[in-house]
Amino acid sequence: MNLVLKWAISSIAAVGALLVLCFGLTWMGIEWRGFFGPKRAAVEREIFEETPSYRHGKIQDLTRYRFQYMKATSDEARSAIASTVRLQFAQFDVRSLDQAELREFWNTCNN
Repeated sequence: MNLVLKWAISSIAAVGALLVLCFGLTWMGIEWRGFFGPKRAAVEREIFEETPSYRHGKIQDLTRYRFQYMKATSDEARSAIASTVRLQFAQFDVRSLDQAELREFWNTCNN
């Protein structure tokens, strides 16, 4: 009987230790992701912003805004478009644009 009791207690202790270990590992995983997650997302965002498709899409957007700006008939409409351009392209490296007219439009919107 004494052997069965020792076996039962050690089994319960092993299951308890396993649960504590699982909980601890899960908790550390959450902490790990909380610390490294934002850093990883920032790096992934930087990589994404360097892709040709992202840059091409931004150039298309800027071209469309330039066209709308040229078609606008009121100062309020031009001001709204310029404000949108400033917001949409705040983090975009406009110096890398090949088209001089788009850089000039960018400068117009930021003045």
